[in-house]
Amino acid sequence: MAGAAAASATGSVNQIAALIDLDDPAAIDHAARAFAVDYADKRAGELIDGLNATTTDALRGLVSQALASNWSVDTFADRIEQAGLFTDYRAEMIARTEISMAQNAGALAAGKEAAKAGAKLKKAWRTADNPCPICEAAEAMGEIDLDADFGDAGDAPPPHPNCECELELVSE
Repeated sequence: MAGAAAASATGSVNQIAALIDLDDPAAIDHAARAFAVDYADKRAGELIDGLNATTTDALRGLVSQALASNWSVDTFADRIEQAGLFTDYRAEMIARTEISMAQNAGALAAGKEAAKAGAKLKKAWRTADNPCPICEAAEAMGEIDLDADFGDAGDAPPPHPNCECELELVSE
């Protein structure tokens, strides 16, 4: 069922982007989730060294399921470990990083689509507890254009494994 939800969300990305209702505050959030599932389906696991194609495909499927089913990081890490892909510690780090990467990429994509539809948006970096210097510097930049980079941190979190920072879309 989660696979069907992921496929449904991935298949509807273009429809959701075209239907962003700027008068509905939840519309951008819905689009962000669909974009996140699409991102995970296509790109999850790319930054993990030493994965073979089978492991990468399995991880992509799990990331898509996690996002479509709104799994917690702990649930996702448990599923990665149960699949025999990684140890407990590595599964948790991968779960946290992959979900963050997909959610933040989805938020940025939804923000850009909303901007095409006429929304006046900027983005801001929001750090979590105990941020690293790279993330602190990104947050210190404040609100920036959607197409701009946060210096060494890139265009959206996470710039490193285990990063818990978030991209926030801000109405101008």
